Amino acid sequence: MAAEVAARDPGTKDEFVAQVARGLVPFVTFETARHHYIYDAPTNAIVRTDAMVNARALAFYRGEPLPEDASGEQRAADAFLDKLRRYAGILVPQAPARVISRVDKEHVRNCRDEVVSVVLNVTEACNIRCSYCVYGGAYEDKRVHNNGRMTWEVAKKAIDYMASHSEGSPHKFRTLAWYGGEPLTNFKLMRQTAAYFAELFPNYRRKYNVTSNAVLWTPEIMDFFAEYDVDLLVSMDGPKEVHDRSRVTAKGLGTFERVVGNLRALEARHPAYFRERVSINAVLTPPIDFKVLDAFFTQFPVQITTSTVDPPSFEGPLAERAVATGWSEMRAKFKQGCLERAFDDRSFKDKGYNFVYYQFIRDMQKIHRRVSSTGFEDELAGHGCCTPGQDRIFVNARGGFETCEKTEGTDLMSLGDVDRGVDPERTIGIFERFNDMNYAPCRSCYNVRLCSLCFAHTKSGDEFDSIKRYWNCENLRAGRREMLSMYCEILEEDPTALDFILTKLRD
Repeated sequence: MAAEVAARDPGTKDEFVAQVARGLVPFVTFETARHHYIYDAPTNAIVRTDAMVNARALAFYRGEPLPEDASGEQRAADAFLDKLRRYAGILVPQAPARVISRVDKEHVRNCRDEVVSVVLNVTEACNIRCSYCVYGGAYEDKRVHNNGRMTWEVAKKAIDYMASHSEGSPHKFRTLAWYGGEPLTNFKLMRQTAAYFAELFPNYRRKYNVTSNAVLWTPEIMDFFAEYDVDLLVSMDGPKEVHDRSRVTAKGLGTFERVVGNLRALEARHPAYFRERVSINAVLTPPIDFKVLDAFFTQFPVQITTSTVDPPSFEGPLAERAVATGWSEMRAKFKQGCLERAFDDRSFKDKGYNFVYYQFIRDMQKIHRRVSSTGFEDELAGHGCCTPGQDRIFVNARGGFETCEKTEGTDLMSLGDVDRGVDPERTIGIFERFNDMNYAPCRSCYNVRLCSLCFAHTKSGDEFDSIKRYWNCENLRAGRREMLSMYCEILEEDPTALDFILTKLRD
């Protein structure tokens, strides 16, 4: 980095000036029990400071002069901040002219043979009625439960399309996934497509995956999972009192006993497969007790992830972590695992760390693998958007090609169909509409380089909605600040405690 970095003109647009005035700036101050820190988004740097430096940071960034009666401590803090600015380029007033999700238009138009994954929405039917399900009727822009089923003709066309548009990919694998509803309500088609997929791609590593509520499993289905080495994600929310609160049949009966019984049966029938290919996802709904979830899921030595469901409207930020119990204990346990080197190999799943590992590892990876910079580009490529239709295609029950399962059901995210293929102009149009939002807060957001926001965080109905985007941004920002603090807290104890992130790729 140059000895002195000149300030890049942040521009004088009213929106940016107003955001800075409100304290929306591209850095964030935070602290641990031991130290204070600044994370600076333009440089992607984390700097250890002190309480006064952090207290003065916002005023310094704004260019506000010290008061005449400033204390010596305040003057020393501003002198330190001035050195950070002059010699490291930190807290330089700047903003990109625009933050976009970048797409290579020519590549999209000319390289149409890189599809390596196809997701078949084999059914829109489901055998249970979860209270939070997005297909339960509470979401205006989502379909509702129905008996729609994909036919063999549509499924075959979708797989054939992938086969004829995959030769340009350097990947040595091909992936077939099944989605629903509950995909196993159309198990016949799953088995039929799996066999056909294996026939089409004998010289590639074939990957299969499915999400299931684990209610309809039979020995035949369990053997099918093992035969095709299916990556199986099971929906289970926790112990009986938690799971049966939301995941019930159409008659309101709990499904916990059936789910756990089937998991145990699969583990006994195919133990090696179970340990390597099964994972569990729990949907968090209040009241949440992370200690209860941790204690329960420890009995399953598999990957455990958690998720939340968007509310039907976006009037305020979520507060699950604020009202939950046990979160601080989860933080402490993950830190303990890092310091004890529990995550240096996959045996951590047998040591009771599997739940906490997957709660934090994505955030720790993103922070630990960040790349330093000398400042913002004029047009900054941010967010976490994929390129729809490029290497992965979601196929709805009627054969329409869409961006993904999280954005299905609207013309906005439609890419084509099994008869016409992917229209590259539709892909480009999605990016253009997304970027045309010109979402002003991104220019002043400290999370802009670490942001994982994608189309799904913004799409509402047949439009990209700034209100939904803001709601998700606020949640992402709040979570990132907490993870920055946790990251530094771990490294204060042992600067090498997170080295496993750089030496091992995790799930």
